[in-house]
Amino acid sequence: MTYNPVENYQAIASRLEFLRRKAKDAEDRSLLEQIASGVERLAEDAAANPVTKYRGIPRRDYDVKAIKETRRNYNKDFDFFVVMIDIDKFGDFNKKYGQHVGDQVLKATTEILEEGTREYDIVGKGYHLHGEELQVILQAPSKEVAALIVERLRKDLEKKSVEKAGYKVTATFGFTKWDVEKEDFEAAQRRADARMQEGKKEQRNRSYYV
Repeated sequence: MTYNPVENYQAIASRLEFLRRKAKDAEDRSLLEQIASGVERLAEDAAANPVTKYRGIPRRDYDVKAIKETRRNYNKDFDFFVVMIDIDKFGDFNKKYGQHVGDQVLKATTEILEEGTREYDIVGKGYHLHGEELQVILQAPSKEVAALIVERLRKDLEKKSVEKAGYKVTATFGFTKWDVEKEDFEAAQRRADARMQEGKKEQRNRSYYV
């Protein structure tokens, strides 16, 4: 049976709402424990990769207030850039070698991205039904510098993946500037994602800016 994260979230949320209404009129410890358990399951699902269920890649719900604080603490004059990353032909790893290899590829890719970014950059997994998309929020003084960073990340993945994952892994990157003062994160995310998807049709294993 195919894992559907949306249906799973909705089922758990509906159950939690039912328990909450019952608990309102009854001091039942077991109901409260069930609610707490449901909340834990929601947290686990939010952190899970919806295709492989690999638990090592966090789903990021970005806190704009915290990100603005990061700017104040680190690089006041830097801009933010949202990078969407799609592993090229990721389904082949699962189909040819098994889900455990898909997990291995995701883990290695995440490690390489984390190694190539700074402490104030964010590497994570955005909610996406395809499962293999990752994203990075990075800071840079200009789009030209951001492009150099993204291109280095792309090359790092291509070079280091055989050693880390046992297979050569490439990915297509789409990135865009994000004005945190004027624009919702989701808008920048959609723009970067659309450029990445367009780029895949042009040529994979490349980085594209919009």
